[in-house]
Amino acid sequence: MSELAFNRAILERTVQILSIIVVGLIALLILQAVSLVLSENRPQQVVYAQEDKIIKLDTKNYEVDETILKDFTKWIAKEYLSFSPTSLPDQIDGIKEYLTAVPQKSILTAYQKNKSIIEDGTYFNFVVNSVEVKKDDNPFEVELSGVMTIIDRKGNYKDESKVFSFGILQVKPTELNPYGLKVLSIIDKTVVVEKEVFK
Repeated sequence: MSELAFNRAILERTVQILSIIVVGLIALLILQAVSLVLSENRPQQVVYAQEDKIIKLDTKNYEVDETILKDFTKWIAKEYLSFSPTSLPDQIDGIKEYLTAVPQKSILTAYQKNKSIIEDGTYFNFVVNSVEVKKDDNPFEVELSGVMTIIDRKGNYKDESKVFSFGILQVKPTELNPYGLKVLSIIDKTVVVEKEVFK
């Protein structure tokens, strides 16, 4: 075998190996691009701590199930309905991405109405006893019942049974709102019932 034929055989073999490597690299780049697109469109996983446990909410394809609705509503209720004079601004600021204009305005109106007793050191604590999904399509309706405890700075307290109805709208998750849920309204159904009874 002449040197020219030998060099040609080596060159052909090298071209074959390089062709296989190039095809492999192109396949890897396509797989990487597909996985990047899929992960970019996947809803974010939401993790938050509640008392001594960590609750992990994992949404798939933007579907909202009953567990996610209940856990989300309980979390919002804890931040929206339980507060002290010093914690209220930070709490509302922490959930504002999950509230539409109506509940934000309601909490500010309620704060202005009760400003003197709140600033005087009154604490509000709402403990959820039960959660029920009343309407299971978008916009959802979730009803919470529980006990609202109001404690003044002297240590006097009053317990009231309360029922709140939450209107919740499903939206596309974003970086600021990974749940993909917004509170449309929070209605104190206890007040409505009392007014009807005492007419």
